[in-house]
Amino acid sequence: MIARSCRLSGERAVELYKKIEFNDQAARQAMAGRVAEAHQGKPFPEFLAAPFGRSCLPREIYFQPEKRLALTDPLYWEALAPEKLAQEHLHTIAFPSQSDRAMVIIWDNGAVSEFKGETLPSSYLKSAGVHDQSQEPYGFLEAVKGEREAECLREIGAIDSQFTPLGEGEDAWGRHLGFGQLVREGEAFFPWLRLDRPLADLCHFSRWQKLSLETFLQQTAGRLGGQLAKLHANGCFNVGYRSMGNYFKGILSYCHVGNVEINGNLLDLGTVKRGAELAQLYEDWGEGKKSAEEQSLFSAFLDIYRIFGGIYPPTGNFLWGLDRGLLGREWDAYSFDLFLKAFAESYLKNTAQVGSFMANWHNSQKMMAVLNGNQE
Repeated sequence: MIARSCRLSGERAVELYKKIEFNDQAARQAMAGRVAEAHQGKPFPEFLAAPFGRSCLPREIYFQPEKRLALTDPLYWEALAPEKLAQEHLHTIAFPSQSDRAMVIIWDNGAVSEFKGETLPSSYLKSAGVHDQSQEPYGFLEAVKGEREAECLREIGAIDSQFTPLGEGEDAWGRHLGFGQLVREGEAFFPWLRLDRPLADLCHFSRWQKLSLETFLQQTAGRLGGQLAKLHANGCFNVGYRSMGNYFKGILSYCHVGNVEINGNLLDLGTVKRGAELAQLYEDWGEGKKSAEEQSLFSAFLDIYRIFGGIYPPTGNFLWGLDRGLLGREWDAYSFDLFLKAFAESYLKNTAQVGSFMANWHNSQKMMAVLNGNQE
């Protein structure tokens, strides 16, 4: 558990919150300042302080250290006696994450805690809108997804995580849902920054870390490859079925670059399938005749391909630009190959296979042969 001694507690948090006065530019400056302060005064680029394309306005919250819970709803505050609230909770502010579905606290030692899922009453489920990315009731994190992600992150072993159940109720579609809050924490963790940033932003971030771009890309790719290898070794694949109008219909991976933190940490694993769930996915798609090994190999290919190339339609034709992987994000060939090679070396841990991996990453049949240990 990350040590927490947040200097933005109590009156200082409220003071900072009031100074910002819903001014997004001031909020960006405040977050950049907080990152710099937590990293021994190293100036942090202001344009990297905000989630990509999102507002940076912070929120006033209470944090409960014992439960690792961020109280986001004033109704929860009012339900507690004032002295209990003051004694057992930390009054602070939290900044938004990349998806605007979570809140980030930056601690004094530079560590970060990200809280996904509001502490809202179950009665709000009925009237909550639908989040455009998660397809969940707005403000709520479904227990099934939160528990699954916490479990997968613990298995990977890079980001500390815990899911706390908060309640259950009926949503607008009549479904009975459990919900709660997920916390993700890390020492080198910047959850509002993802790998979908332009390469120039990654260059600025690497400079801030006092690393060359080449070293940063190799370290990031190595971390990503190692974590995905652990996920797949445990029989877990971040795949699902989705129909996207006339463009795509079939099984796809959710391992897109927007779900990878800037240092290469895999996130948003609530949709992971394993075992019987994976078999049912292929059965529903009409591919139940594939063996368990074939299903696993193809799912592994989908997870890898989506990161580098985007969506791979099951027709066998590649749709460039529908959902861009790293190749479609204006990376130069040198940076792309450097990242691909470092990923392959970490994922495979077999230097003899790396060349075949790099040559065949875009070809499903050949890649599955490589992943299965057969040279092409």
